[in-house]
This record gives sequence, C-alpha cells and structure tokens, in this order.
Amino acid sequence: MLRARIDEAGYRDRPVLRDLDLYLEGEKILIAGASGSGKTTLFLAVTGVLSHLLNGYVDGEVDISGYNPLEEGLEGVAERVGIVLQDPERQLAMPVVRDEVLFTMENLGLEPDEEYVEELLARFGLEGMGGRHVEELSGGEKRRLTMLTAVAHNPDTVLLDEPTASLDPWGIRDVRSFLEGLDEAVIIEHKAGYFVDLVDRTYVLRDGRLVETDPEKLEEMGVDTSPRRRLPRVTVERRGLALEARDLVVGYDEPVVEGVDLVVERGEAVAIVGPNGSGKSTLLKTIARFIDPLDGRIKLYTEPLYLPQEPDIFFLHSTVRDEILSVSGKEALDLFPRDLHPMPPYLLSHGERRRLLHLLARLYGHGLILMDEPTTGLDLENYLSIASELVEMKRVGRALLIATHDPRLVLDVCDRAYIIDGGLREAGSEEAAEYLLEPVMGLA
Repeated sequence: MLRARIDEAGYRDRPVLRDLDLYLEGEKILIAGASGSGKTTLFLAVTGVLSHLLNGYVDGEVDISGYNPLEEGLEGVAERVGIVLQDPERQLAMPVVRDEVLFTMENLGLEPDEEYVEELLARFGLEGMGGRHVEELSGGEKRRLTMLTAVAHNPDTVLLDEPTASLDPWGIRDVRSFLEGLDEAVIIEHKAGYFVDLVDRTYVLRDGRLVETDPEKLEEMGVDTSPRRRLPRVTVERRGLALEARDLVVGYDEPVVEGVDLVVERGEAVAIVGPNGSGKSTLLKTIARFIDPLDGRIKLYTEPLYLPQEPDIFFLHSTVRDEILSVSGKEALDLFPRDLHPMPPYLLSHGERRRLLHLLARLYGHGLILMDEPTTGLDLENYLSIASELVEMKRVGRALLIATHDPRLVLDVCDRAYIIDGGLREAGSEEAAEYLLEPVMGLA
C-alpha cells in the first residue's frame, strides 16, 4: 500500500510538485508526462530520497505499508519498495552480475542463495551471465538486471521509471509479462501505449499535479501511444562516402558480429537494429576506434563522433553553460533554455540531458555521427525535436549511423538500415521498422 499527500516538493527554491495525491492499494497505475515535469522527482519524494539525500524538500505525508520515510528515514523503505531507475548506470553498484544480485539481497538482510540467484537470472533473460562484468552487458541487459534486483526481495510495491528505455521489442514484451506478475506497481513511461491495458488507472503529471485521464485521451495530452511515422520523409542528395567497413569482425575476446560489410554516405541516416546484446553498441564503438576490430578493415572518410547511450558519459564540465561554451561561442547559448545554464548537466532531467547531448553533437561539427539509442526515455515533444534535428544534420551533409530500437526513428529519419540478427543484412527502413514492431504488434 502506498499513499502520499504532497503539498509541495522540490529542490531548494525550485518547487516541482504541488497539491498532489498518489494512492494505490493492490493496483497498478501508469503516470505519463513531459520530460522535466517531475515524474522522477515524484518517486524520489515518496521514497524519502529527495529530502534525505538530495538536499530537496517534501511538505506532506507519505505512508508505505505503514512506514513514513519522511519522518522515519530511508532504512525501512528498501524492504517495502522495489525501484527500477530510469538510467541503469545510476542503479548498478557491483562489477559482476551475480555480485549485484547478492549485494542487493545481503543489504536487505537476506541469506545469499546461489540457486535462487540463478533462478532469477533465468527469469529475466540473463541465464549464464552471472559471471559477466556489468560493463559487458548491453543497455537492455542492464535494464533487465535492475528489474531483477528490484524484486529479488518480493517488495510490497514496485516503482518503475521508464522501464522500456534501452529495451528491444522482445524486452518490452518481457516487461509486460513482468508487470502482469506484480500485485502493486507505479509505472512512469513515455511509451504509454505498451501498458495502458495492464493498469487500473492512468495519469498525466502536469504543472506539478497528477491529472487522472482515460487512455483514449492520452494522445491529445501530448503522450505517445502509437509508434508510427510522424515526420515527412526527407531524402537528401548524397555527398560521398563517410564510412566503409569490409569483412569486419567486432567483439572483445570473442567475436560478437562477423562479416560486416557496411557503407554510410554523407547526407544519409542509416539505422542499425537488432536484439539487446547483438553487438550494435560494440560495432559503433569499434568504428569510433574505442575498440580494436578483431578482423577486417574500416575506412573513415571523415572524423567520427560517438554519442553514448548514457548522456552523462559525454559531459565534461560542471554547468550546462560551460559545456556549450567549451564547444562554441556565446551565440550558441541561445540554443538551450537559459534557466538551465547554471545547472550541472547531471541534474537535468533525462530528456534535457538528451537534448544537450544532441546540441553538443551539432556544435562539434563532425562529419560522421555515431548514435547509440538517441531517443530512449524521451517524451513525444522531445522525440520530435531531436528527430527534426537529425533530419537537419542530413540536410547539411553529415552522415548518421544510429543504433536504435525505436521504429519511429527508423521511419522518420533513416534512409535504410542494417539488421543484426545472427549476422548482418541490409534492409529498407520500412522492413526494419516492421522487424522492431512485430514482437509487440497489437500492444501499442
């Protein structure tokens, strides 16, 4: 059981939530809303993290299965609540997968049980990965691990912040199965269409308040409920090769993808699609020269710039203003909201960090941009903004190679695609989008 009455909550002199009631008892509810509207802050507020760890404040009352974290501290929260954070990188603490699970259990006073750990790994599609280093996991595999650790102790309530971020379509299908097995959950999700049939109530967080609404009205409130094409198709004249790879083999100690023949021209966007762990990120990092190829050759006709799945890895400075000025002149400051300039990039909302990352990519001016899941965790407005920016990058002759699970991006931006699934084959953008939609078709 979770009940919260929040009169006001936020950070120092920046209120985020106000006049808000949240309650559930043996139910599942879905909360949508724009990036930066306060959805993650809501989770931080009701668990006591905002006021006890982040120098924020919460005026109100919270009751989690008879426990008030605002008055009693954080000690009793973890045993009652399981949390899946928006960014897996901010949740995982141990270097090895099995140790992450055992660490969670030991912190909650549970007896370590290797058989139970292996059962959990198999349940979440991580069978045989217990001994792997966490940094060898794909973004989707890290997401699965965070869901596993959230429920390892059978909590009363589970809070999920953007659970589909970085997940392939098969992973989204697994999340649905996971949610069906929960008794009580709060789901924050931009891709609301995947879950509306599983929840008891639907809300939009707007102006700091929760507004209950019917699922049929979500789209008119700016919430994405259907993964369809939204931008007109733009074809740009090609301006010569940017990248050529022949007989390429990529991996770490062992091959992950073999026989890669791939070309990208300036003025086009090319998608790389495939399941989590199929080698999309490894391929991009090899082209970016972070990883040596195991075999084959790569020829770059222009300097590449790699944009990681986790925006925080890209940032170097203590404020948004300094990040922008490190790349360009003062006139570029007008390209990002001025009220965010004094903030550390790491304290921006997920959508704001994504927008900053893509602004910096534009300002750097590299001819080849390698993008790893550039639209994860974005609301519809931010998605359309970034997709339009990528189309503009094509217009000015830059080459885009994009690893993505987002069928909208494939349809709106990409001219063609390569599918990694037991090998690598070229496909049209329509075929690649259908490949991504098939496992969840009929759910959205």
